Amino acid sequence: MRIQNKKKLFFWGLVIGFHLALCYGVDAQTPTDNSFVVVVDPGHGGKDPGAMAFGAKEKDLVLSISQKIEAQLKDHKGIQVILTRRSDQFVELWRRAQIANEIKRADNKAGADLFISVHCDAIRNPGIQGTHAFVMGTHVNKRNYEVAKHENSVVFLEDGHEENYPGFSPNDPETVIALHDVQQDYHEKSIMAAKFIHDRVEFDLKRKVRDIKQAGFLVLHQTNVPSVLLETGFLTNSNDAKYLKSYSGQMEIAKAVADAIVDYRDWVHNNTSTLGGTQSSNPAEIEDYSQGVSYRVQLLVSKINRSPYDSYFKELSPISKERYNNLIRYYYGMTRSHEQANRFKNDAISRGFKDAGVVKFIDGKRTKEWY
Repeated sequence: MRIQNKKKLFFWGLVIGFHLALCYGVDAQTPTDNSFVVVVDPGHGGKDPGAMAFGAKEKDLVLSISQKIEAQLKDHKGIQVILTRRSDQFVELWRRAQIANEIKRADNKAGADLFISVHCDAIRNPGIQGTHAFVMGTHVNKRNYEVAKHENSVVFLEDGHEENYPGFSPNDPETVIALHDVQQDYHEKSIMAAKFIHDRVEFDLKRKVRDIKQAGFLVLHQTNVPSVLLETGFLTNSNDAKYLKSYSGQMEIAKAVADAIVDYRDWVHNNTSTLGGTQSSNPAEIEDYSQGVSYRVQLLVSKINRSPYDSYFKELSPISKERYNNLIRYYYGMTRSHEQANRFKNDAISRGFKDAGVVKFIDGKRTKEWY
């Protein structure tokens, strides 16, 4: 019965998505060239204030931060930012996603290259703080489900939500779990975008970040592009709230996100020839770096043969491995940028792989150079 319900929900999701595209199409937004297009979505707005604490409203803070992200990238050649709202207005979840899905491109490519929904978190425990990103996936614990449930509950403020999201209820875990399928093709790219944001916040701003998590967010499910929901901090934590309310704090977060977008754009461009239109669940094992210089981060050498998805790797992805005598070398990431390789290395060390180091490859062959 559960499998039948999931198939039914998936089918109706496609039908309704097509219906909405016909009946409620957003104004066409056409980049002037072959720019890398990012849709930045300030969460909440209008009659939906979002989280409120310490005299701050989430809808106001995320709009200000999103506008600053756009400003940071305004003069960056080759990147165009589109906001889903520019004022204190209520925008339905499906419409936010539709803006990303239906952008008309000069290169005839469908949709944006990346969708980032900007939010602030809230929790009963005022001691919890930090920036953290979510990607679409099955909520693996109660906390992830509660966060998704809170963000998804905005559908009750939408006129006609029963017709727009048939069979979906934020209060029903089964319908939220069923959302996972549609975004699966973009899962790896979404994780990489989230990791670039975490790296910039942690290593550039020296601010606390929490683990990248997966949860059933309706706004991410509706998008047909790589998507991230970013919780910039906890408004219920006095330190985070003070930081996010300040002009300097907003500027810092905005710059970190903007720089991460550039990092992600460069990563995508460097891997275009091998990634193609769809994303493998473990691209580091299939990407062709047979020509030129590339870098990987060696995590460890071990006798134990582990799956690349083993929890041992603490959400590091992608993981690849190679045989070495009777041992196995485990690598994290693959890039042509030495700077990005160092970011991967710092990420690995922060997650407990203290002996991690950058290894240089030439024409696909490992060299003796170690950083």
